[in-house]
Order: sequence, then C-alpha cells, then structure tokens
Amino acid sequence: RKQHLEILIEAAALLPAAPAGARTVRLIIAGDGAARADLEECLRRHPGAKVQLLPVLSDTRYAALLGAAL
Repeated sequence: RKQHLEILIEAAALLPAAPAGARTVRLIIAGDGAARADLEECLRRHPGAKVQLLPVLSDTRYAALLGAAL
C-alpha cells in the first residue's frame, strides 16, 4: 500500500459535478498490481468518483492515453 491510491479515489469522489459544457476531471489508474482488488472495492464505496481502472497498457497505448489527456 505504498502508493495509497485509495486516497485519489476518495478525493475524486469529492469533486463537484462540472457545469454543463465544461471539461470534467477523470482519474485513470492503469495496472494490475497487488492493490487492484482494494481499488475496486474503494470504487464500489465511492460510485460517484470519476475513476476508471484499466489493465496494464502497452507502451503504445500508454503514450496514446497520455497524449489524449492534454
């Protein structure tokens, strides 16, 4: 639990809804590490969190994800 990613999910759940037409914040966590099950459980406790869990990504897909975030 050295990354404490659950804190990010809890923080994302506290973000207010974006006004109509505004860009929204979405957190993406990629990987299938040891904390995956705990993160899934945390998401079940915070269903309003704009968080998406993805599997491990190839370098190409990871680069595309980062490029899309700009």
